[in-house]
Amino acid sequence: MQPDLQHASSAIGSAIGADAAEFTPTGEKHFVAEAALIDMGASFLFAFLKAVARQAASIAQDKMGKSLGEAIGDAFAGLLSRLKRKEPPVGEKDLEDARKEAQAAVKAKGLSQEEVAAIGQAVATAMAAELSKRSDPGVSNRVADSVKVEGLKVITPEA
Repeated sequence: MQPDLQHASSAIGSAIGADAAEFTPTGEKHFVAEAALIDMGASFLFAFLKAVARQAASIAQDKMGKSLGEAIGDAFAGLLSRLKRKEPPVGEKDLEDARKEAQAAVKAKGLSQEEVAAIGQAVATAMAAELSKRSDPGVSNRVADSVKVEGLKVITPEA
């Protein structure tokens, strides 16, 4: 995994920390090892990058609302399904491809740093709303904000 993606995944995993049980399947609320936190962080980062790519690609159509919520919902449904089956949430190549997809979509639309930040905030808001369906809203907001900060770093490293 690229060092910046590894660092971002680790930082998100640290932000999840002791609240990891909030995001595990019902009935499986137990201690989560550090490696699993990093995998969870990578999964959250992946969902963020995919949603930013989708939103940046469709920004001309002004579809900020429903399509963004659906993108986040779809990403987390897949993530939770994989966690239930105890499969590795996201592979290194998948994560790198998601980053490239987000960067390409941002570049193709010629978006400014402010526009990318606004998209990142919209994605984080949708992510927090989706996570809040399964966990404490305060924890969900904190984790979504961490994902946004780290996600924007890997999309626009010069910012």
